[in-house]
Amino acid sequence: MNKKILITVTLTLVLTLALALPAFSQGKFMVPFTTGDLSQTISYEFEGKIDFEKQVGHLCNTGAEMKQAISGDGKLSKASEIYMKAYFMDVMDSNSFVTAPDAVRNMEVITAIELCAPPKYVFIDDWGVFEAGDVYPAPLFFINPWMTDDLVAAEIIKPLTRQIWATSVSADPGHTGVYMGGF
Repeated sequence: MNKKILITVTLTLVLTLALALPAFSQGKFMVPFTTGDLSQTISYEFEGKIDFEKQVGHLCNTGAEMKQAISGDGKLSKASEIYMKAYFMDVMDSNSFVTAPDAVRNMEVITAIELCAPPKYVFIDDWGVFEAGDVYPAPLFFINPWMTDDLVAAEIIKPLTRQIWATSVSADPGHTGVYMGGF
């Protein structure tokens, strides 16, 4: 084998192992799920034409996901306190903004929060031992052997919510707006 190729392969292998060594030494290698906490306190100041998008959390890993889009012409002060760990998320979000007097686009803060947890369901009609208006957790009708017809279940049991909460706050030119949220 050529000496140059042997040296190149050896150096590549040494460099790769040197970069991978911290992962091996932490004892987390080959562990499919590791958990930890994440805290973030952050503030932003924007002025001018604003187009900002932010996502907090992960639908399955933290149990919820917040997506936020802020756009428009003006000035914005934003502060967020975020704490996340496996299956848990705590968010406090504050936005104060002013749309420029000569703005082409109003300042707008759009926030959507989606939960991973299944909603509760309500019986629309009387059915068997259940009366219209009875509320039950979602798994109930999947595990009971007496409810074998999915079409019947779809007609008499409806979710109370889609587990999505969304808000939109905007301000006309020269006016102020505030969005404060926490969950």
